[in-house]
Amino acid sequence: ETHWGTDNFADNQLQLAKAVNSPGYGILLHMGKATDLPADDYDRALAPFAMHTHLAQVTCETRLETALRILLDANYQGCLGVEHHSAKNEYAEVAAQLGAVQRVRGNLLSSDPGYAARFKGNPILGF
Repeated sequence: ETHWGTDNFADNQLQLAKAVNSPGYGILLHMGKATDLPADDYDRALAPFAMHTHLAQVTCETRLETALRILLDANYQGCLGVEHHSAKNEYAEVAAQLGAVQRVRGNLLSSDPGYAARFKGNPILGF
């Protein structure tokens, strides 16, 4: 997971992916990590290697459409996971995040025929 220490840095992850050089290599992409890169650049660099995601509350509230577009543009085929850590009302907060993901995902797929066509066979990202 792109969450701690050296794993936070896209350059390190890209070097590792190049060294492994296998279609079976993948990461759990914690989208929008605060690193040396802006969130969009970080996500764009690592999305091609993502096999799973964490969409934190801040991502869901501030840049969810951009984050999902980045995944769709990278032909992401994995699950969309949310992450919440307030320790307050977490069931309702996670439900709200999931609702936001479903709404934005649906809006993207219904408004862009290119996205809808590419992901029609994917039960996670398609219809």
